[in-house]
Amino acid sequence: FLQLHVFPVALQSDGARFGHKYFDPGVFVLISFSDLQTFTTVAVGDVALAALGHDYLNTTVEVETVACLGRHVAYPHVDYSFSESYRTESHFFLPRAQLSSENVSMQTALVIGGTGPTGPYVVNGLLDRGFRVTIAHTGQHETSLIGPEVEHIHTDPFDIERTDTDLGVRTFDLAVVMYGRLRDLARLLQGRVSHFVSIGGVGVYRGFANPDDLFPIGMPVPLPYESYLVGNDEFFGKLRRIRETEEVVFSTHPTAIHLRYPQLYGPRQLLPREWPIVRRALDRRPFLIVPDGGLTVKSQAWVENAAHATLLACDRPDAAIGNIYNVADQQLFSVRQIAEIVANELEHEWEIVSLPYQVAPSTRPMLTSWSSSHRILDIGPTIRDLGYSDLVNPSTAWRLATRWLADNPIERGGEVEHRLDDPFEYASEDRQYEIWQRCQQELSVVEWSEEPGYSSAYVGRNPNPARS
Repeated sequence: FLQLHVFPVALQSDGARFGHKYFDPGVFVLISFSDLQTFTTVAVGDVALAALGHDYLNTTVEVETVACLGRHVAYPHVDYSFSESYRTESHFFLPRAQLSSENVSMQTALVIGGTGPTGPYVVNGLLDRGFRVTIAHTGQHETSLIGPEVEHIHTDPFDIERTDTDLGVRTFDLAVVMYGRLRDLARLLQGRVSHFVSIGGVGVYRGFANPDDLFPIGMPVPLPYESYLVGNDEFFGKLRRIRETEEVVFSTHPTAIHLRYPQLYGPRQLLPREWPIVRRALDRRPFLIVPDGGLTVKSQAWVENAAHATLLACDRPDAAIGNIYNVADQQLFSVRQIAEIVANELEHEWEIVSLPYQVAPSTRPMLTSWSSSHRILDIGPTIRDLGYSDLVNPSTAWRLATRWLADNPIERGGEVEHRLDDPFEYASEDRQYEIWQRCQQELSVVEWSEEPGYSSAYVGRNPNPARS
């Protein structure tokens, strides 16, 4: 008997390829092999045993039945007793450390980009799925998070002629375009990849950049997936080009899967939007001014969660082929809640001061918008078709993001802070705090002939003033 601990397999059914999915540690795939000889079925348990000779470890075998027993992490909506049958030619994969071109015929993946905040998670996830991975990038952001088994092509994904020259005539089973001029890359790779996954932005929805231009003011919560996109008359040309690029993707790759990334948070961000809150906590500010109660909620994604959604798209589930999906954490927090998590992680306490957004300029970098309206995306189809769920709980993720910036602080007054448009002008914030205290006192002295109540008995610990 041979002890087996990990054996991902590549499956095919009705022309649609399925890469192996995420399984819980200790859960194994149950495989029965058919060849010229009969082999005993692989068992399932803490240790999987197979009556399989050493001579057959590196051979191509025909997979007849595959069943997953236990929780299927990538598709949590599937019943725990999930079982399906396929019949195909497939390789029996060894653990990743033992893979080579001599013992398996690996599928190939091209990742354009791959070294940004989400890239290494995607690259390593593809390696774990048994792909031979090539990344095409500028070479300016090399990272130790990507191992030596990954091939690098140094090029300029924004220069399509150079990229064409550097790729040559190569073809790939999978392409994941995370960086560069997407519409040009989609045309370049037409007919050269079997499965095309692309990353774009969420600003393609009408009103996303200017929610206060809508009637009624602000975007619906959540914004329905099939809401109107920006039109040809969109003021911001970049948003119109995002929509046009999506159209090019599907005209050149009809079976592509396109993902709309939101604002990301987490390690290795070129422009960490959470820094305005984190730095103020590190500086031990006694208070934090937030706009309109700090109640604004917007769709964001922890870097690993965004990468997880991307890998699910790489798995090419049937229901997702030819579709577009919004990416975001399932659990979202308001600006105030994020500020509370950040302060707690850094063992700091501060007073949360609410000012109207119109008179609180220090809060603009927190919202990254001139509106405090909510911007919450509908990710229902992403959950349904891709089987997405948060890989990392956002309450934990925000702590990790905070800790990363505390351990890797941004240069004070440097280029990144300049690009964040936050002068950290604490003297002006202190002045606003003093004015706010006086205004609060003046407003509180207004007397009412009949004090308004809460119209309900369910108002928490405080008594209802209209009923006292």
